Amino acid sequence: MATGTITSLGIGSSLDLQGILDSLKKADETSIDLKKTDKTNLEATKNEFNTINAKFLSMKSNALALSLSSNFLDRSTSVSSSTVLSATVADGTDTGAYSATVNRLTTSSSFKSTGKAATTYSVNVPTVQKSANGFADTNAAIVLAQDEVMTMTYGYGTNRKTISITGGSGGSTLDDIVTLIANDSENVNGASTYLTATTYQDAATSEYHLQIAPTSGGTGEDNRVMVTYPPATTGFSADAATFSYTMGSSDVISLSVTADTSLAALVTQINDDTNNPGVTASIINIGSGDSPYQLLLSADAAGEASRITVTSQLTDLAMTEVNGSSFTMESNATLSFTNPIIIRASDSNTDIVFQEDNGSGYTSDITATIADGVYQTGSELAAAVAAALEAASASNGNSKDYIVSFNSNTSKLEIQEAGTLTNLKIRWDQAASSARDVLGFTDNKETIITPASSSLNASITIDGVEYQRTKNTGITDIISGATISLIGAGTATINITEDTSAIKNYITSLITTFNDIITEIDANDDYDKDTDTWGTLAKTPSIRSAKDILLTLLGTKINANDNITTYYDLGFEAKKDGSVSLDESVLDSKITSNFSDIKTFFIGTTAGTGVTGMGDLLNDQIKEDTQSNGLMDSETDAIDDRIKRLEDQINEESDRLDKRYETMAQQFVQLDSYMRQMESQQNYVTQIFSATEKKK
Repeated sequence: MATGTITSLGIGSSLDLQGILDSLKKADETSIDLKKTDKTNLEATKNEFNTINAKFLSMKSNALALSLSSNFLDRSTSVSSSTVLSATVADGTDTGAYSATVNRLTTSSSFKSTGKAATTYSVNVPTVQKSANGFADTNAAIVLAQDEVMTMTYGYGTNRKTISITGGSGGSTLDDIVTLIANDSENVNGASTYLTATTYQDAATSEYHLQIAPTSGGTGEDNRVMVTYPPATTGFSADAATFSYTMGSSDVISLSVTADTSLAALVTQINDDTNNPGVTASIINIGSGDSPYQLLLSADAAGEASRITVTSQLTDLAMTEVNGSSFTMESNATLSFTNPIIIRASDSNTDIVFQEDNGSGYTSDITATIADGVYQTGSELAAAVAAALEAASASNGNSKDYIVSFNSNTSKLEIQEAGTLTNLKIRWDQAASSARDVLGFTDNKETIITPASSSLNASITIDGVEYQRTKNTGITDIISGATISLIGAGTATINITEDTSAIKNYITSLITTFNDIITEIDANDDYDKDTDTWGTLAKTPSIRSAKDILLTLLGTKINANDNITTYYDLGFEAKKDGSVSLDESVLDSKITSNFSDIKTFFIGTTAGTGVTGMGDLLNDQIKEDTQSNGLMDSETDAIDDRIKRLEDQINEESDRLDKRYETMAQQFVQLDSYMRQMESQQNYVTQIFSATEKKK
């Protein structure tokens, strides 16, 4: 029920008392309605301020971006050939063009083995069988009982020979067994035998053992020896073999490979070894021949630092270098430093004759002379040889880097060139190479290595300077600020330029946001004749003042350089409606030819007394308008205060009217009752008069 309303009011009388009451109240509510309208208008004004504030902040964001020198450091890069390399650059990298030639990519060191017919084939074929148990002597202890049969096989497949002997009367000793095997008719191989049995004494136990081996001393499946039925007194087994390798500067990794280990099992053994330095073993199937399955050893990491060297091979699984072969020249003889190695001119053992090929053919003979010295260690000798080779190369105009090392695992000297020469030939066959014997190259053969094609390191030449790296991607230490990734051999140009796209976007966005502000203010700060209404900002001159300040700032002259001093130099043009247009062709031209001047126009200079840039001027002005207690904040706070006062007034007046009309409603009820009585009395009197008239 509305305040001041009684549903039965007027029923007792003919007066429209409720209508009278409502009309009076509506007239009294006019003041409240005006205040509600004022409140609605103020809320609309506040919302408009919030809208404009957001547009100011958007413009401020662009002005701030243009005031930061870091945003003028964006760089872009292009490469003339995407098949050679790719490059990215960090902000602030020096601009310029670089000529690059990728000579080779880095590769991972690898070795592969000879082939096997199946992955189950043995990589350590047992060719020597030894008795597990020892005996006190060779001629008294009974090893093979009387009539006991001992059976052996030699060879493999259809060519396998079976040899059986039987214990003699009273049993056979070790010596007897040796004789029985030698004389067995199945063991006859022309003028020789297939198998030879011998005895040996174990130095640790002083016991004697029986050994059975191919008479030929051969290896492989054709010389496989098996004792299929050994004596009851002892079993037989074959020794394990050792497979050893190193990777880079790692310690020697040695694996004990038991007899009849399969190719597949060796792969597992290598990969599961806890000391594995980063080598992966796998089996490849070359797809041709009777023995297509090969062991492949690959370094997990690329480059010379991860070069694999096989130091001890399995007799039945010869390994050859694949990636990186012909990079190292190794002495054929081992060197011992039990006694120092003496090199001196008087002993005629100081010279090495060699030739270098840079790709256009070998030079004439170059002679390197090792300094006289008493060399106590392999590393001392290696350093002296390297120094001699480098000095001789420099005197010949090549200045190549040589790497000479002493491999303590093999006790051999290793000679390498850093990977820039097409070919290196050391003429050990020449008498003039007087150091050949003392350095271990005793076979007197000319030796050639191919450093450029066999190095595992990547090689790239930048502006005439060659660099070698152990990786193809993520190379950051050649061109400062640039990250290079090598893709393939070839030549390309790397161009590093200023990336101006972001700055152009900031400038064009600045115009867009400025025009948004002008459009929004102009649409709401004037009288609309069509609707006969005032805009929500018509009574806030401060917002027009803020607009005028922005317009003034856009025309402000910045004397940071002589070429770009105002926005109009960038293609800006003021329009009659207060907005700004942009000739992008002018802006593009200025960005291309005067980018550094655009930078100082926006960020200013620090020289002398300094010049504040346009970016800071705009950013600071808009910050002043939009910050706490700034123009926008003050205006909206004032509006909030006025809205609060209006709400209080509306509530107070509404409460007062409600109370007044509650009272009036009660009074009208009484009036209605009184009027009902009057009308009732009137009706009574009227009835009396009517009855009297009828009697007359």
